[in-house]
Amino acid sequence: MIFMLVITALLIAVISFNKALQFICDSRFTTILYKATDIFEQYPILHNSFPPMATPGVMPPGTEDLFGRVPWTNNTPLGGQWDWVTNAPKLGRGIRIYMPTASEKRMKNIDEHIDDGNLHSGRFQLLEDDTGYLYTIE
Repeated sequence: MIFMLVITALLIAVISFNKALQFICDSRFTTILYKATDIFEQYPILHNSFPPMATPGVMPPGTEDLFGRVPWTNNTPLGGQWDWVTNAPKLGRGIRIYMPTASEKRMKNIDEHIDDGNLHSGRFQLLEDDTGYLYTIE
């Protein structure tokens, strides 16, 4: 009987820990996304145009000084890489989360917190080419 109680308590602890870890990662993702959004919205004010595209995980040319402590070159907290996109079909410019490892269910949960909860409308969307998700800027 005590053995079963210990196992049950451990399972509850593991589940609670995983939920807390996911919440922390999702919050970190959102914080970085908002900081990067501010940078890309400030850039045209300073330079009269948006920066050019770069390879996923690489800062676009001319943005290095603006990013400071934003970990653009690291993997995102949801897996995959940060990417600046200037020509997403039907969506335009934005921050792409290129090839995230997080599930679509988890991405929908994030969408519910930062947008409209629908990965096919609004500012945060699943890309048609399945390369990731785009948070539009403009």
